[in-house]
Amino acid sequence: MFLLSLVQGAVLLQLGSD
Repeated sequence: MFLLSLVQGAVLLQLGSD
């Protein structure tokens, strides 16, 4: 499921950005 990868990537980016 590529959707999960996209979601995980977005979450990681948000956490890292924070």
